[in-house]
Amino acid sequence: ESLQDGWLHCPNFCGATIELGLGHGHGGFYLPSVRRMAKHFAGFGLRLPLLRNGKIEKGVAQAQIGHGGKGIDHALLWYTKDSNPDPSERKWQSVTATVKGTTVSAPVPSGTALCYLTAYEKRDRDPDLAGSTLFLKP
Repeated sequence: ESLQDGWLHCPNFCGATIELGLGHGHGGFYLPSVRRMAKHFAGFGLRLPLLRNGKIEKGVAQAQIGHGGKGIDHALLWYTKDSNPDPSERKWQSVTATVKGTTVSAPVPSGTALCYLTAYEKRDRDPDLAGSTLFLKP
């Protein structure tokens, strides 16, 4: 059914398929977000929130909102103190990030090995839809 829908919307792409090839579990990555971005790239809808120009300065992670999607409801800084090279073995925690104007920011907890900011859209029928920026702790 989804392949047929794709063909009906994008016949000039010769029925190209989006295939997810994630090498690890990704609990926050739901099919509605894939469909949403496919519609965006095909010119039929709004993209998910986009965070860009991420940086960490003086212990604060910060990113610019490149696109707000349907409206950013809240944001989190996800972090791990575990530097295990196997992503599935890391234990992640989160703290609330602040959304102010066109910026998302949050203090980076002491001892963080890796962190990223995520801006979430307002909830409706679908699970949270989000845009993220990846940071490596300096």
